[in-house]
Amino acid sequence: VAAVLGDIVTRDGATPSDYTLGIVGVGSVGSLVKQYAEAWGFKTMACDPPKAKYVDEKFYSLEEVAEAADIITFHTPLDSSTRHMLNAAMLAKLKPSATIINASRGAVVDNRAVFDSSLRYYFDVWENEPNIEPEILARATLATPHIAGYSEQGKANATAMVIRAISSLFGLPLISWYPPEVAPSEPRDISWNEMLSTMERYFPISEQSAMLKAAPEKFEEMRNNYNYRKEYF
Repeated sequence: VAAVLGDIVTRDGATPSDYTLGIVGVGSVGSLVKQYAEAWGFKTMACDPPKAKYVDEKFYSLEEVAEAADIITFHTPLDSSTRHMLNAAMLAKLKPSATIINASRGAVVDNRAVFDSSLRYYFDVWENEPNIEPEILARATLATPHIAGYSEQGKANATAMVIRAISSLFGLPLISWYPPEVAPSEPRDISWNEMLSTMERYFPISEQSAMLKAAPEKFEEMRNNYNYRKEYF
């Protein structure tokens, strides 16, 4: 998501303060997106109806986000309440210059409706993957094969969660286990300029996008053989 935000701002010849970023879904990932985006200068609008019921923070409706945001990024699970939450009716409320980011689940966004609009979009997840529609892939500004979570630490964290849960259930001595060959990462402050100047070293998103667009039939192969990147902030 940081790589995409960097691409948007650089491509537009702008600065983060020129944008209002709508964040739909403010859980583990969305809250970090909000934290970093605000530190970098973006104005943010958080939308999370379930969380708004029990957290005393300012939240906006999806309609309010659609009407005001310059960029909307989705970080929700997929269920009956989120399937096609960005549909043709909601797309009509967006600014003509708005940009859509989806790194959650493919069907949270109606891919065909987005394609039929004039809006710019960046997708990591797709409807009907791995059999994504070639024309939808081709029109994406940048496209990746569902690898937003494919970091070395992300995989290690997921493995550790499983081992710890099993250990807790069966009383095994692995409650604090973490893969010894992986160095854990922790969120840290990083400036906008430092992020821009270092991101290519850790995640060359334009290169990854070009590979997918050139060979969409290798979607699963790219995922299965992905060289896990290292998280650095």
